Parts: sequence; structure tokens; C-alpha cells
Amino acid sequence: MSLREMLSDNWFAFQQELFTRLEDELGPMGERYELFVAVLELARVEALLPYFRGQVGRPEEDRAVLARAFIAKAVFDIPTTGR
Repeated sequence: MSLREMLSDNWFAFQQELFTRLEDELGPMGERYELFVAVLELARVEALLPYFRGQVGRPEEDRAVLARAFIAKAVFDIPTTGR
């Protein structure tokens, strides 16, 4: 079995476990919500954001929330960011 196949199998098993647990907690999820969760888990935006302790600007937590919001905007085809 190639490394690619092994990674694919492991990712599939992880997704099955993740979605099962989420559905147990939140109820049935639609296809878009499953895609959203998969993209969030794959992108791991928190690991990509720089951390500037003690500097001026938004706290790190706010940056992660904003990044996840832009991912949601793309996945759910939300046309605008305003009201």
C-alpha cells in the first residue's frame, strides 16, 4: 500500500469518527456542513496565523475566528461580508 493510500484511508477513518461525534452532539448535518467541517480540519487556520504576543492589534483568537468566518463564506457561497 502506498503512502498516499495509507493517508487517504486514515483521513477517511478520521472523518467518519469526527462526523459521527458531531452528529451525536448536534444532530444530522447537511452536505455543506460536512464540507465546512472537513475544510476547517484540513486547513487548521490556527496553525497558520502568526502569534504576536503583547503587540498592538486583534488578539490571536479573533484572527482565528475571522479566518474561519471567511472559510464559511466561501463554503456556503455567502455573497457579502456586510449586512
